[in-house]
Amino acid sequence: MSFAIAVGAEISVLFAGILLITRFISAFKIKREYFLLFIFPLFIFTLGFSMRLTEIKSMVGLGFFFTDFSFLFVYLLFAIALMLGQLRYWKK
Repeated sequence: MSFAIAVGAEISVLFAGILLITRFISAFKIKREYFLLFIFPLFIFTLGFSMRLTEIKSMVGLGFFFTDFSFLFVYLLFAIALMLGQLRYWKK
């Protein structure tokens, strides 16, 4: 019972995050194609955290992988954006 409540809470947080990100994108007139870049880490983290709540060892291990992967994805996204921004700045 508590697992179902936790998953329900996570799904509601996921939809709230998607709504906030959608409003953020529309406020700055960012293309809709970039929507997936913002939603992907949130979805993967939510999926991984749900897997970590199960008591099946293989699912818990996979859940840790997904949560760590979502952090790594965001880190690499920022690092690549900073690098490309510096390359574009110094090319002027």
